[in-house]
Amino acid sequence: MLVHMTAQTREALGNRIRELRKANGLSQQKLALMVNVERSYLAKLEQGKRNPSIDCLEKIAGGLDVTLSELFANLEAQEASPASQRKPDASPASSPSARTDYFFVKLPK
Repeated sequence: MLVHMTAQTREALGNRIRELRKANGLSQQKLALMVNVERSYLAKLEQGKRNPSIDCLEKIAGGLDVTLSELFANLEAQEASPASQRKPDASPASSPSARTDYFFVKLPK
């Protein structure tokens, strides 16, 4: 199954990861080492620039000592807040990469 998050969801999730990491007193480098990802990848997750796999999110949640449910808690509120509002992404007709702003599910044959 192939699922892509919207840019707003990625940004809200990144903010949530950063918030939990700081609450746990962890640097990006320390958390990255704990969950076996590159620090630069973690930085891009926190910036909302990467679309993490569920496996990666499970590792990060474990490193932050939270469940997946807790990791995703209150994301809707963060997405709706004015502080996280971003300009709309390019329309699909104007950008071939815009498809990452929609959910796609690849069904097994």
